[in-house]
Amino acid sequence: MACGVTRGRDTVAPRSPRPAAPGGGPAETVDDPPRTVRQVAANGLPALGGIAVALAGHPHPGALAFLGGLATLGADTPATEFGTRYGGTPRHALSLRPRVRGESGGVTPVGRAAAAAGGVLAPLAFAGSGAFAMSGAFPAGGAAAWSVVVPVALCGVAAAFLDSALGAGLQRK
Repeated sequence: MACGVTRGRDTVAPRSPRPAAPGGGPAETVDDPPRTVRQVAANGLPALGGIAVALAGHPHPGALAFLGGLATLGADTPATEFGTRYGGTPRHALSLRPRVRGESGGVTPVGRAAAAAGGVLAPLAFAGSGAFAMSGAFPAGGAAAWSVVVPVALCGVAAAFLDSALGAGLQRK
């Protein structure tokens, strides 16, 4: 599985203060409690699963699963942070109704753009560093390694959106 799925926030600290709302008043937010060790560890499970698959003798799918997990983290973290701070009024990921900033399941255009930018970083670094050739996934490297950058980045962005949709539908409000 080249697409990983993680849970919302990727930091251990509670949310930082938000900018003032339009007109100078305080921004309305929902503060999350600090994340637990279990929640933080869960973010790395898709990537660890990829390592396990590669070590079991399947380097190609293992490298893709590892990279998909990293692309998801790379997409989800900036989507959350930039979208929350600079994205304006978030919309429910499924119904598009306005949500309170910081509430699970909200998305913004700024957050989606940040997800796209963040989701491509790990695949670009992996292909550019020659890590595919070193992992045995694409022994020849070259064009074959670069051919997975866009699909894996898209999987990371899609998984980050799936995380938002699951948050909108399943997590506490």
